[in-house]
Amino acid sequence: MGLALFWQMVRGPILVLSLLPALAGGALAWAGGRWRPLALPVTVVSILLLHAGANLWNDFQDHRHGTDWLTTPTPFSGGSRVIQEGKLSPAAVRRWGMAGLVAGGLLCAGVCLATDPRGFWFLGGGLLAAWGYSAPPLRWCGRGLGELAVGLAFGPLLTGGVYVTQTGALGAPVWFVGTALGLLVMDILCLNEIPDCHADRLTAKRTWAVRRLAWLERAVILLLGLAFLTVVAGVFLGQLPQLTLSVLLLVPLALRISRGIPWIRQGDLAANRQLTSFFISFAGLLLLGIALGR
Repeated sequence: MGLALFWQMVRGPILVLSLLPALAGGALAWAGGRWRPLALPVTVVSILLLHAGANLWNDFQDHRHGTDWLTTPTPFSGGSRVIQEGKLSPAAVRRWGMAGLVAGGLLCAGVCLATDPRGFWFLGGGLLAAWGYSAPPLRWCGRGLGELAVGLAFGPLLTGGVYVTQTGALGAPVWFVGTALGLLVMDILCLNEIPDCHADRLTAKRTWAVRRLAWLERAVILLLGLAFLTVVAGVFLGQLPQLTLSVLLLVPLALRISRGIPWIRQGDLAANRQLTSFFISFAGLLLLGIALGR
């Protein structure tokens, strides 16, 4: 298998959605002076494997339910397309997905046993939420719970899991950082559901976009605001360095995204692209603020 096909198969660009929250947990541990430098890279690799495995499992399930065959693909939705383009068989995607989940799970288990077993509750809960997004019998996406599950998995559970395995403790700052990033990952998912709305409706994928599209568009704006407010609250309560307020520099971009949301229905995906860039910038400024505010 070539590198390009592998990158497409695991949906490489969106692995940043797990990488940055994981690094945030490590940055908080480092800033507190209680981190395990050897365990951190292993933990991050395990999380990336779990995320890649969950992506593949999601592709397999969306193939089974027919969702990705009905979806008009975009750079932000519609899966990896390796099955639909005939590059890999559904069985191969399933095998690769299981391999990623097993390898990541074993690495994660090793880290938790060597550091703090409480990490199982966080990282295991995150895996359950991400894997169960499309997989039966949970299939959160068919129950209107998929967005919340993904927000928890890629926010407080992931950041908290990394932090507890690094420090052996739980601190308030991790909840503020994890919640802010989880809200933004949820936001990205919500926005990317809009182009898939028709296919999801036909295949009983009851996402928020399928249930109430107009409400979802307002919710995306609300989630953006809540991410900012979470960081501000963390600083106000003395749990985050003041330098993390640098995320407020992104308010103009948030306003631009908000104005572009109604155009997604007409096929203009500028807001989707901007929101992904917004997440990377927001997480980067958080990491920088945590590091410099140590």
